Amino acid sequence: MADNSQKITIVGIYNGTKLLFENAKITSARFRENARMMEHPIESGSIITDHKILMPIEISFQVIISSSDYRSVYASIKKAYANSSFLIVQTRSGAYKNMVLQAIPHEENASVYNALIMMINLKEVFIVGSKGISSPKSATNGDTKKSGTQQGKEAKASVSAKISNYYRGK
Repeated sequence: MADNSQKITIVGIYNGTKLLFENAKITSARFRENARMMEHPIESGSIITDHKILMPIEISFQVIISSSDYRSVYASIKKAYANSSFLIVQTRSGAYKNMVLQAIPHEENASVYNALIMMINLKEVFIVGSKGISSPKSATNGDTKKSGTQQGKEAKASVSAKISNYYRGK
């Protein structure tokens, strides 16, 4: 006989290992995994597509919150939205990391007086690090950490004269 004391949620929104919005019943989920295709015209007038860019994944959940849980569940959703917490979305098709609440629209309707129906829209955040290293044109301009504060040098008389003549219009 199965032990039902440990509830395993197949679809859920997590902050690390903590299940969030437990009392919000997820009724449907919509996934949007898109790519932007890069198209370029060529001399013949045709258009070629040579690569694509993966766009952030977007997931929308429709949830129902019962009247006994309105305040607490809605407050926790608003808090996660305001904090832009990085969340993990676990679904039947897989786990989606680095998801942030993008929008939390809802509608209050008299026909559903004992529940609140709302959407939870999440969007993936890409975290990109820089690997580029810039180097000066001249090796003498390289490391300036050990140099400290430097005093500028006087310009040569010939350079000063050229600059003065330039501004005087000569």
